[in-house]
Amino acid sequence: MNEIEITANITKETFDRYLERFTEELGAPQLKRRITFIILERGKGLDNRIKITNGEAKIVQEVRNPPNKQGQRTSEEIEIDIPNTFKDVKNSIRLLENFYRDSTGDVLKLIVQHENYIWETENYEFKLTRQFGKQDLFLYEIETFCDKSPLEFQHELRVKPDFDSFSEERKELRIKHGDIHFENLSKVEFDALIVKYLQYK
Repeated sequence: MNEIEITANITKETFDRYLERFTEELGAPQLKRRITFIILERGKGLDNRIKITNGEAKIVQEVRNPPNKQGQRTSEEIEIDIPNTFKDVKNSIRLLENFYRDSTGDVLKLIVQHENYIWETENYEFKLTRQFGKQDLFLYEIETFCDKSPLEFQHELRVKPDFDSFSEERKELRIKHGDIHFENLSKVEFDALIVKYLQYK
């Protein structure tokens, strides 16, 4: 599945304002609670993930192209459903870890937790996200399903980023404070997150 999207970082105040405004304009959003276990080699355009969204588990491989100057990027995602059981999720994470066992690069193993508020139309999807780990981060994402670009819809929806989403400072903030590193959790804590997100429906 090919995606064309733009992602932008915003403040909590902007997040709250957009959530109220789009709920009034477009109706109640769809709420998705997601945890993602990501394993990647830093600096590469490929990462492998285990996602659990509202209790549904998948293996996801994402091949990303670098964003252009306006922050728009294209990517390809390959998804494989896996059984929604603790054992299958844990084994799938272990399988992905093994792929990078002999890597000589800087391999990151990250846990990302999202609370997504989604409005989907025929032509685009607008998503407001609270990402939480050590601290809360807020962002929006626009994905298009037509000839218009995400940047055009960004203008039409009257939304804009509060930060340079692709600056090294913002990237480091996400990695250090928005994400949880595998090694910073005990086995009990790690397993409890899997169980918690499998229970969401």
